[in-house]
Amino acid sequence: MQLQGNSVFLFSNGEARDLRELLPSQRAETSVTKGPLLFLVPFASLSLQKFSFPFSDISQIRNALELKLKPFNLANNPIQVLPTITRRVGRGSEGIAWFVSASELDRVETKLGDLSSQKLIWPCTLPLATAIGPDGGAIWADEDNVCSMLFSEGFPVLYSRKPRKASTLDSEEQWLLDYARNTGVSISAVCRVDLTQGAHEVERYLGMTMDLLEKGEPYRSVNLSRAVLDSELYMEKASRYMNRILAILLLGGLLLSGSAWYEYKTFRSALQSISDMSLSVYRDVFGGTGQVVDPVSQARARLNVLDVGNGTRDPQELLGIVGRASLVWKESDTVVDFIRYSGEGMDISGRSGEVALVQSFQRELTGLGLESQIGDIQQIPGGGLRFSLNVRWR
Repeated sequence: MQLQGNSVFLFSNGEARDLRELLPSQRAETSVTKGPLLFLVPFASLSLQKFSFPFSDISQIRNALELKLKPFNLANNPIQVLPTITRRVGRGSEGIAWFVSASELDRVETKLGDLSSQKLIWPCTLPLATAIGPDGGAIWADEDNVCSMLFSEGFPVLYSRKPRKASTLDSEEQWLLDYARNTGVSISAVCRVDLTQGAHEVERYLGMTMDLLEKGEPYRSVNLSRAVLDSELYMEKASRYMNRILAILLLGGLLLSGSAWYEYKTFRSALQSISDMSLSVYRDVFGGTGQVVDPVSQARARLNVLDVGNGTRDPQELLGIVGRASLVWKESDTVVDFIRYSGEGMDISGRSGEVALVQSFQRELTGLGLESQIGDIQQIPGGGLRFSLNVRWR
C-alpha cells in the first residue's frame, strides 16, 4: 500500500481514502499540512474506559486492564487493550483505555501494512472534540456508518457505532442525549459532521482534525495501533534494562572511589526512615499500640477484612450473571444500555420490543441469585420499549 505526502486518511469499508481527494482541486491544495499521516477509522467494536493507577509503566497498565477483561475475553477473538496516559501524578497515572476486538484491529493494521507502526490511528469521532468544548456530544457519519462519542471534562467517556442503513444522525443524537441524561453527564454542545453532504463538510472535518493535531496532548498521544504499542513496550523494557546497567556501573564507580561505606550508611538510614514512616502511617490510620512487624502486609489484611464485611458483590461476577441472564433474549433486539453499580445494588436500563422479554430477563436474574424488580417500562416514540430493573443484594 503506497500513500504519499503528509495528510489525513479515512479508513472505511476496508479502504483508505485521502480526504483531500473529496475536495475540489483548488481547495485540496490549500489543505496540505505538515505532520504525520493520520488514519481516521469508524471502529465497529471500539469501547473505552477511564483508568487511574498508582503506577505509570505502560506494560503494568496494560496488564492490569487485561486482568479486568480476562473473564470476558474470547479465545478466538480476544479484546485488545490500548491505553493512553493523559496525566501523570507522581508515580501514578490517569488515562483512557481503548478496547478493540483483535480481528477488527488486525484487518486495519494488515491493510495499512508497514505504515501502521509509523502513523496515527484515531477513532473517526475524535476530531469533533475541538468544536464542543469539555462537555458535549459528537455525531459523525459517512456512506456506511453513523458514529457518536460523548465527552465529559475534556475526555471521551463513550463511543458508539451503527450501520448507516439502521440509524440516522437525528436518532443517534437523541440516543446520546438520553444516555447522558440517564448517567448524569452534562452536554453543553453537540457537533455533527456528515461527509455525504459534500466538500464543505469534508473541509470542515479536515479543519477540526488539524486543530486537534496542533493542540498536542493529550489527544496527540492517542494511537489505536498495536504495532505502536508493541514498540513502546519494547522501548520501555529496554530502558528499564539500561537503567539497571547504569545503576550497576554507578555502584561500581562508587566502590572504586572508596565511598562504598558512606553509601551503605546512607542506604541503611533511608531504609530506617521508610520503615519509621510506614509504621507512623499505619498507626495514624489503624491506631493501636501493639507490635507491628510488617505495616504493609498487616494493613492489607485489615483492609481485606473490611472488604469482606461490606455486603457488596464483585462487579465482575455481576456482569457475568447479567450476561448469562441475557441469553434468554436469543435473536431479539433487546439490549442493555447501561448498568449503574452501588453498595446497595445496581440499576439496569435498556431497550426491548416486548414486555415478555423484559419479564423473562427479570426472572432469569432472580434465578441466578440477584433479587430484581422491574422499575419502569415506557413506550419509545417510533416503536419499542425502554425498561429499567432494580437489583438489590440478598
